[in-house]
Amino acid sequence: MKRLIILCLLVLVVAYFWPKPEKLSDKDISEKALQYITVKTGKEFSLESIEREHGLAKLTFDFEGIKMISHVSSDGKLFFESAVDLENKDNYPRPAIRNNEEVTPLAEPEKLRVFVSCLAEADFMIYGDSECFYTNKLVFELGGKEIVSQIYIECPEESCENITGYPTILIKNKEYLGNHSLEEFSLATGCKIP
Repeated sequence: MKRLIILCLLVLVVAYFWPKPEKLSDKDISEKALQYITVKTGKEFSLESIEREHGLAKLTFDFEGIKMISHVSSDGKLFFESAVDLENKDNYPRPAIRNNEEVTPLAEPEKLRVFVSCLAEADFMIYGDSECFYTNKLVFELGGKEIVSQIYIECPEESCENITGYPTILIKNKEYLGNHSLEEFSLATGCKIP
């Protein structure tokens, strides 16, 4: 019995003095994240908010009117460009789009053609990779490869210099990184979503 008590005391002492994970302040985390994004993109982002959720720091950035949500580990060592809310079934992936595969668009094809034509007139370009889930999701939402062909460049088949991730969207030569909604593109271009 005496040995058991000594063992329990030893475990408590070791647990008390065991190094705890470092937790950075909100200010330190936001500075590290902004520095990373600026170096990666060469663009200026502004931090709108930071809050703690699920053991991570949730950062909301603004880039030219488009909101981006990213997460950083509490110790500031890991940066997550995007996260998927697994509680929302709308965020679950749709089937991947492969070359020449027929898909069902989210709106009538003719309405999507009008929307995509408007995007083209607004100097909207998608640089993507058909192996990328987010590229496929965006192409699917816009009606498929045939409809987006006028605003889509498949990388690395074409010249994609300075493209660091997929999909990369250029609107009037301004780069938009990460996963964005059609609503955000509509706001940036003035094109009405069908």
